[in-house]
Amino acid sequence: MDDHLIARRLNSSPTDDDKTVPFNSWGNTVDTLQYGLAFIVVLVAAHPLGLFFPKLFKLPLITGYLVIGIIAGPFVANLMTDGLVNMMSNDVSALALSFMSFQAGQEIYLPELRPQLKSIMILLATLYVTAMLIMSSAILLVEDAFFYDGMGIYCQLGIALMFGSISVLGSPATVMAIKIELNSVGPFTSLMLGATMTAEFVVLLSFSISRIVCSIYCAKLHVSMLNLAYTMGIVLANIVVGVVLAGVIILIFKIPAGRPHRNHLARAS
Repeated sequence: MDDHLIARRLNSSPTDDDKTVPFNSWGNTVDTLQYGLAFIVVLVAAHPLGLFFPKLFKLPLITGYLVIGIIAGPFVANLMTDGLVNMMSNDVSALALSFMSFQAGQEIYLPELRPQLKSIMILLATLYVTAMLIMSSAILLVEDAFFYDGMGIYCQLGIALMFGSISVLGSPATVMAIKIELNSVGPFTSLMLGATMTAEFVVLLSFSISRIVCSIYCAKLHVSMLNLAYTMGIVLANIVVGVVLAGVIILIFKIPAGRPHRNHLARAS
């Protein structure tokens, strides 16, 4: 396969922005409103339908929501069409990740995690090494059956490391949903939450390195130190923004409450 063609496939987007970006133009405003309304209807209907799964099948609520989403998606009932998914998926995912991040931060209490930091690191290291070895080895062993058969060994290694990095990642949404549903507390819950949240950062670094390897040996792109600095800068910028927002939220909660009104005091007495 031509190197230029590989580079185009890795770096280009064949989709039309007017069809995939909400309110991108006056022409797609009606489509955006229709897709948004359809998504809200499916979202509202999924809540009562998902409640049947714990009652009838003894399964977590999130399993019911996943099944309802699959049924409502474009591959089964097509209630949410391909156009809706292409347009709304990025914004919905970003909004959901924001809520999950705040919820995870609310559930993680640092004084409770400090005695378990060593256990969290051991669990995370074991999970990372095991998943990377198993998945990367499997990807390299079955390379004859996939698209990267004719590529170089370093390109195949980069692809294997990329899939291995993805396999390490757990689902914070699943962990948080089950914890809230079961009202689970205790050292084991704190251990799993800490390992799951820390794995997000580790996988981000691992995936970024694997992607750089693929860019060099698969797409034949020139990657300089400036590109590496840019990638690390994005990671550091996210950390800085998170710290700043955390400081703002802490300051908001430290605002002293106002004095109770005299009428309320009179009614209470």
